[in-house]
Amino acid sequence: MSKVDTDTKLLFHCFPSQFGAFSDHHAKDDWQLMCECGVAMLETTLRDGLLLTPETIRVKLSPNSRAARAGRAEVPLRQTRACFAHMSVTEMRKPNPHASKRENHFEVFGEFAIALDAVAARDLDMAPVHYFYVDRDERRYPMAASLIAALLETRELLSVLSRLEERVYRDVDALTAEQRRYFDAFERARVDLIFQDEDARTRLEAARQMLPTEGVKSFLKAFETDRRRLALLVEAIDLLSGLVQTADSSSRNEQMLYFSQQEWRLTRVLNNSLVGYSVDGPEVGEDEGVKPLRERKVAAVEQIAKLLDQRLEKPWLRDCWVVLGSALENRLFRSYVRAIVCPQGMKRRVLDVCRRMVWGQGCPPVIELGRAAKGSLAER
Repeated sequence: MSKVDTDTKLLFHCFPSQFGAFSDHHAKDDWQLMCECGVAMLETTLRDGLLLTPETIRVKLSPNSRAARAGRAEVPLRQTRACFAHMSVTEMRKPNPHASKRENHFEVFGEFAIALDAVAARDLDMAPVHYFYVDRDERRYPMAASLIAALLETRELLSVLSRLEERVYRDVDALTAEQRRYFDAFERARVDLIFQDEDARTRLEAARQMLPTEGVKSFLKAFETDRRRLALLVEAIDLLSGLVQTADSSSRNEQMLYFSQQEWRLTRVLNNSLVGYSVDGPEVGEDEGVKPLRERKVAAVEQIAKLLDQRLEKPWLRDCWVVLGSALENRLFRSYVRAIVCPQGMKRRVLDVCRRMVWGQGCPPVIELGRAAKGSLAER
């Protein structure tokens, strides 16, 4: 087991966070429960792969848009990702001046962590996030927010084109098996108008259906450039929009909190560099060997939810995805883990988990953190 300098910058994924399912228990400072959840999360991550989970952020629309003038100023943007901070253990232990209670990173985002090397993690197509903010002055519409809203508008346009192309192919009624898999995946990928209100969506869908098929065929010929399939361009926007994050925390009412984390993310990618699967049922063309892996991962997630007295909701599961590893180097996700962090008193439990795994180059070092009297963390 090698050592890791606590001043070395790595990509740290911390858990369980005080946000989400653990938030109520965090407020009660349920230390024992936090430790049980942390060990369970660590074991399923090392054994079964990293779980990418959904989060919804709010994107402010242009004040000049019809939706904003009608009182709909924002739209929800659903992301599926795993978040990492590009920091050192030393930096993560320091009080954050942007946190109202000056908590450090571990106290806010979780006192267990796995750490990846930022260069090696390129095999997994990890990338830094792009931060944006919504100005509290309603008279201003920040450029960063405007660009993200424009990205979502582009998604709507490409979704309409994708659906028109689908109609042309389905009307011919001579789809190949590969084409059928492609178009059948539209529903799951939500290739459609998802940022419109119900009235606008109904009106636009009706207008789309009224277009004659031959006219649509002629129209689509104008888009026969050297491009990816239209729905794959929609997916590209989804992946790109999964790499945006607000600079401020609205739930904590703290400005620059997220920006201070130097965040990177792991999302799904369009190429074949990632090996993984959807948590909520088989995907189109999925290998049969994925089923037992999914069942084991879901069982582990259900165990953690039970510890927290939570129910797994279908919409949440539908948007989860598991990263097993990299196809580029034929490596499991856990082989990228350079170090593991745990709170005081949990090192033995963590080492027990590690011994149950097969490591190609040996178990990574475990950094145990101590708790001071007031709850701040210090390396032991």
